Amino acid sequence: GRQSRLGRAARGGDDDDDDDYEYQGMQSYTLSQLKVGQELDGVVMRTTDFGAFVDVGAEVDGLVPISKLADGRVNSVEEVVKESDSVVVYVCEIKAGKLLLSMSKNKIFGFATASLEGFQDIESDEWLDGQVTKVLNFGAFVQIKSPAGDGFAQGLVPRSQLASPPMEPEEVVDVAQHVKVRILEVNLEDKKMALSMLEEGAGRGNLDAFEDVGEDTVMAGTVQGFSNIGAFVDVLPPGFTEGSQPFRAFLPLAAIFPPCEDPQENLELEQQVDVRIKDMDRERNRLTLTMMPQSA
Repeated sequence: GRQSRLGRAARGGDDDDDDDYEYQGMQSYTLSQLKVGQELDGVVMRTTDFGAFVDVGAEVDGLVPISKLADGRVNSVEEVVKESDSVVVYVCEIKAGKLLLSMSKNKIFGFATASLEGFQDIESDEWLDGQVTKVLNFGAFVQIKSPAGDGFAQGLVPRSQLASPPMEPEEVVDVAQHVKVRILEVNLEDKKMALSMLEEGAGRGNLDAFEDVGEDTVMAGTVQGFSNIGAFVDVLPPGFTEGSQPFRAFLPLAAIFPPCEDPQENLELEQQVDVRIKDMDRERNRLTLTMMPQSA
């Protein structure tokens, strides 16, 4: 395989140094192993007016264009990076033996240019495969494939449509994550599309029915979704009547039993779980659950 120059750059060397030198802390990749959105450690090998070339352990150095060096505008490459700098980069594209990288997570994906016209006839209850392209404080942008097959179009999933109860967008999704979305609205005039990751009619429900439920009371819940830091569970209070509206509560990662690092290790959609109330926030209309045994 290709002898990486990461170690040489890190110690201030160059390509003429000891050919047998191996940098113990780095991984090597072939271009075929890399995936869009993948995070890699690298070292800046050289800078130009139009960007920086970074060694990530692949058979070619990758280019970070000046436009992808940071979230904001960059006037000079040297303002951000210099030769031999260690950097974290993300894979944008692998094409014709070339590697395109980004140092901004929100600039991994290019602009989605497909027309929105083809999305007008899609019903709001139809689920579509999407991929998160950008995460901001007000929501997440998701690209979905055009029904006409002419590339991708991008829509916004507002914060309120990412999870119920609402959470910070970065707690629910990450850039490059694959998600299921529904179309709420297509505005051809403004060239905008509103999306949702929630079921139609999904809501938090009413906390009143849980007012007298003690923290030692075990209730039946149904897993309805996942975030990076837990799971969403529909729960009904003890003694509920047929037709009662379930409450969409949150089960934090630390409250899942047995303990795990990823909610989907121990849980799956529609799984029935025994839960107890951990915290009730009436002001924000939130219910937090736990699966932990009472002795834990």
